[in-house]
Amino acid sequence: PVLCGDRNRGYYLVFRIFSISKKGLELFFQEVDSNAEVVNCRRTHRLRSIRTLGSIVMSKSKRSILPYWDGKTYTRYASGLYDWATSISGWRRNLKRVAFDDLPIGRFLDVGCGTGYLMSLARNFGFDVYGLDPSSGMLEQARKKYGFEDSRLREGSATRLPFEDSSFDVVLASGSLVHVPEIEAASKEMIRVLHPGGVIRILDHAVPQEKRLFYPLVSLFSQLSGDILHDYEHSFGHFCKLTDRKTVGRGGYLQRFDFRK
Repeated sequence: PVLCGDRNRGYYLVFRIFSISKKGLELFFQEVDSNAEVVNCRRTHRLRSIRTLGSIVMSKSKRSILPYWDGKTYTRYASGLYDWATSISGWRRNLKRVAFDDLPIGRFLDVGCGTGYLMSLARNFGFDVYGLDPSSGMLEQARKKYGFEDSRLREGSATRLPFEDSSFDVVLASGSLVHVPEIEAASKEMIRVLHPGGVIRILDHAVPQEKRLFYPLVSLFSQLSGDILHDYEHSFGHFCKLTDRKTVGRGGYLQRFDFRK
């Protein structure tokens, strides 16, 4: 009640809790779930209990325990520590592994670009990169760390993209749409700026297709992080075709969605 009642205090405390211990975060986000096997039959009951707990922790509601993180919150609390946190949590490793597979080289928009890390990777692959983020602090980090010019960066919302129709060959969002309540508006905007035949790629948390061993822990973390779970197939499927859905990690919770216009 205290955390939910005071939005800023809640954000700060949660971020400090999950950022204070480097070793703790490394253990928390280990990707052993992707290949975990239960080889001892005596663990069967324990595994079932964990899965049952997961169904309790992850309710059917798309809302999390705490409010979602907006641009001002990221600027105030997270921009300085974001690169460190995403590095030790394995988020960057996951991005490098699956972010650019089979994407057509061309004009590239990163919706929720943060500090510009993914943009920098895309630039190295030969993409003509642009980024948008609601946090001025995150965009400032993108300028300082990766040398992006102002013409490459926009401060704004995914629900009102400041770009012309059919401007991009690839529109990508990684870890950002879970902080956008108006997902229908965001999906329409991302589709609008995508060139016909282009690809929308989403890398984000979603309800797992299969609940794996560490699902309860990751579910709890997502709830405390302010994530909003979206049905991306429903939100983007009206005007785009889902061409691929891939489980990436984090107890089956981190997934990749590909849509083609």
